[in-house]
Amino acid sequence: MRADTTQSLAYQFVQGFRSSISRDSLNQDVLVPLEKFCYIDSLKQNNAYAEYVKQLDIGMVQNTAAFGLGKINLQNQKPLFLWMVKIDSYEACPVFNGTYILGTYVNNSGKMQTILLSELFSIVDPPAYANTSIVAILEARRIHLSAQTLADDDMDVSGYTLNQVEFECRLKNDSLQISRLK
Repeated sequence: MRADTTQSLAYQFVQGFRSSISRDSLNQDVLVPLEKFCYIDSLKQNNAYAEYVKQLDIGMVQNTAAFGLGKINLQNQKPLFLWMVKIDSYEACPVFNGTYILGTYVNNSGKMQTILLSELFSIVDPPAYANTSIVAILEARRIHLSAQTLADDDMDVSGYTLNQVEFECRLKNDSLQISRLK
């Protein structure tokens, strides 16, 4: 599935879905990028982005974008709306970029739930770096999520740290239930 760059999302949309993200270990890392997107998009809507760019410094987010991707039907034939957010930093150390794909489910009573389905995030500030990836496999009755972070605090010295975690998301009682597998 490719992002339809003609389906750009405004911060008001992202802000509404951001409030429906559960505060668990799977979703915690996406909250700040969504906040940064909302802030920068609000600046663009209010013609204040050019002034913001003049003030950029190391470690600040420079570019953001959000797009609708489409929808898939869950086992109850209700849709999971897919959307993505991208962020990029100012061109100085640390340099980082991230792409996040999210799914939002609206249950029968109108309550929204949003979960992180995919993440590709990299940050480099020599001699340190870190890469995070989350991949979702959509199965008939569940979504299996595999998260991995590779980090090295000194690229000049042999060795790195690798953390791997797995989650599953199931639709139960008209609600998305996330559980950690390992």
